[in-house]
Amino acid sequence: MLLFALECSAAAASAALYRDDRLLGEEFLNIPQTHSVTLLPMAQSLFERTGIAPAGIDYYAVSRGPGSFTGLRIGIAAVKGLAFPANTPCIGVSTPEAIALFQENRLLYSPGKASNAGGVATSGLEMTQNSIRQKWTSEEVDEQLHRIMSDIHEACLRYGTEEDGYINYVKGANIAGFIKVANAMVAQGLV
Repeated sequence: MLLFALECSAAAASAALYRDDRLLGEEFLNIPQTHSVTLLPMAQSLFERTGIAPAGIDYYAVSRGPGSFTGLRIGIAAVKGLAFPANTPCIGVSTPEAIALFQENRLLYSPGKASNAGGVATSGLEMTQNSIRQKWTSEEVDEQLHRIMSDIHEACLRYGTEEDGYINYVKGANIAGFIKVANAMVAQGLV
């Protein structure tokens, strides 16, 4: 079975091709352009790299949410457009159900709040440079970003490692985020 899967419920988008249980190729984009501009070129690149034609796909799968309404709408339309010429079946996948399936099978899954933290951190570092009127070298920015991402990973491990050693990154990221917000509220005298 050959499956083309598309995820576009958030700002980032990804596409993957699977044959049975084997990943043949994947694409990931997290750039400041809408999915209407990026999805089909991303799919075309994936088809070209793997040498597989859209007509050879047995099933198309696409995220049906929850998430960005516009992103979901564009993704569903893109998959329908790819599937229509060969009358290929399309499958809508619930993001929470897919996450639960990953966790039930003890597969590592990184939640968006942890995965997208690099972009948020980069913006924060840029704002810091602007506010202190200082310019850091790319090496200095990379070093700080690496430290921030390592700290996030360590927090996910600390709060998400279960008794059997499985790392539940969703649980870890949620608890770490809650603790960070709670500590900030206490520091500001709000609690």
